[in-house]
Amino acid sequence: MVNDKTPEVNSDQKFEDTPEYEKLTDELEILNQRFVNYKDTYSSPLSLSAYERVKLKNDLEETQHRIKQIERRLVDLRLEFDKKLRAIEEELPTRERITVQKVIAGFLIDKYKENELRHPYTIAKDIEGALQSYGIKLTDDTIAKWIEEALQLLNLYEK
Repeated sequence: MVNDKTPEVNSDQKFEDTPEYEKLTDELEILNQRFVNYKDTYSSPLSLSAYERVKLKNDLEETQHRIKQIERRLVDLRLEFDKKLRAIEEELPTRERITVQKVIAGFLIDKYKENELRHPYTIAKDIEGALQSYGIKLTDDTIAKWIEEALQLLNLYEK
């Protein structure tokens, strides 16, 4: 039976090292060999009784079905693993995020007047242009999001 539990994910872990991947690929290897053996036996010129041929054919079909189940599960697990890994990699720890917000807030209050700080998208456009002049690409939406978060620390912006 296929285990529907999503593998645990560590940022330094490879999908191929997860216990479920190893378990499923081991089973898949056994089933693939069994499939080859069944197919060879089924197509061999040896005379099998009608009962043996039907049973062998059923075993062959069941093995094929299980192989397809495992292959689908491996694809699903890979997608789930990659999604969790991306979330871990994209997640900035709370302490670091607050530190970044404070640094941004410091730059903002040093460069802009309080009435200018109430317009984060205008500031974001300025920053986007400055970054682009150095070949750094970052959208004004992304910049504005960080500015808004920093301004919330200063109680100058509310969503």
